[in-house]
Amino acid sequence: MMEPYTFCAEMKEVKALLTYILSALGKGSTEDRILQYPPSTDEITLEAGATYEKTVTINRRLRYLCVSVPADCFLEIRNDNTTVMWFTDEAGTIELPTGYTINTITLKVQNVGSAPCRWSCRMVFA
Repeated sequence: MMEPYTFCAEMKEVKALLTYILSALGKGSTEDRILQYPPSTDEITLEAGATYEKTVTINRRLRYLCVSVPADCFLEIRNDNTTVMWFTDEAGTIELPTGYTINTITLKVQNVGSAPCRWSCRMVFA
């Protein structure tokens, strides 16, 4: 008999592989999933010394990423607890033509400066 944890871990891997295959064949979800952080304009300003962190399970392929991160502000993007990208003092858009599989994404934004900063991150998943 297989342990439940082992079974769940293997099923997660199978699901990620099937998602990858379907998206490569163009037969994945018919709708893109768009995430934008912060989720509202009320939260766009991060106070000095503050941290914003959000974790979301996606199980899709990241196709586009657009960030605006000022100086004294750090944005870290982790996939399954592994840092895959980080930004500071930059703004722009990245297109990933074949996509990058994201299972559970964590965004962590830290304002290490002495003044409030405005930041944003938009992602399109296929």
